[in-house]
Amino acid sequence: MTTQAPAKTATKAAPKETPVVDVKVVKQAESVKTAEIAPKKEAFFNLQGRIWLPERLEDIKVSKNGKGNLKLTFSASLSRYNEQAGKYISTRFFNFSVTDNGHGPLATEILAAHSRGERLIEQRSQVDTWTYEGKFHETWLIIGFNVVPRPNS
Repeated sequence: MTTQAPAKTATKAAPKETPVVDVKVVKQAESVKTAEIAPKKEAFFNLQGRIWLPERLEDIKVSKNGKGNLKLTFSASLSRYNEQAGKYISTRFFNFSVTDNGHGPLATEILAAHSRGERLIEQRSQVDTWTYEGKFHETWLIIGFNVVPRPNS
């Protein structure tokens, strides 16, 4: 009596066809999802502090930038309130510039605050430096600000 090996039966299922997917579309969709979930990064700034806007509107140069947006240029010094002395203490003067740009209508908002008599602001700015005819120049570009309420007198 001879024993035969059992017959091999195919238990493997027929391969399914995998749908063809465009890799670029999937990557774009993933990047859109990531952009929606990721928090917006705060803009980089070099200088933060309180400044007094010039008292007279004539001391603020009003103009337009290259794209036709409102631009303000003025000089101001950083200022902090000294409670012991009961007065504000200031540093050297800085040249500031602010425009209505990608950071919002900042120039328009600063003019509105000035017209309401709110001259003390907490600003964040980026430095812009250059050399012209052998002289070093710097301007601080305001990228954000908040109006600071004055302490009670």
